[in-house]
Amino acid sequence: MQYITTEEQEQFRQTIRKLAEEKVAPRSAEIDRTGEFPWDIFELFKANDLFGLHLPKECGGAGADMITCCIFSEEISRVDAGCSNIVGSSWLAAEPILIAGSPEQKVKYLTP
Repeated sequence: MQYITTEEQEQFRQTIRKLAEEKVAPRSAEIDRTGEFPWDIFELFKANDLFGLHLPKECGGAGADMITCCIFSEEISRVDAGCSNIVGSSWLAAEPILIAGSPEQKVKYLTP
């Protein structure tokens, strides 16, 4: 199966690639060396609303499709795979609530 990305997805790729190269890559070696959690990268992703990328708009997310989410993971992982997991792990945690959570749980746990 072949996927053709949209113009919007390619623009997103360029935005995330720039963020990765300018903000994440310069910190990568230090993060590996110290083993400390990169709270500055966490805040960078938070400021750019990347934790809610995959969430539906009714939950306060961006409503992005899976290809767009994969583009995020690819581009961040190019410079630091661990930093990609900062956002990826939040997506994994939200998925069971999206699938089986009550409306009240979705509001409580998934809205900003």
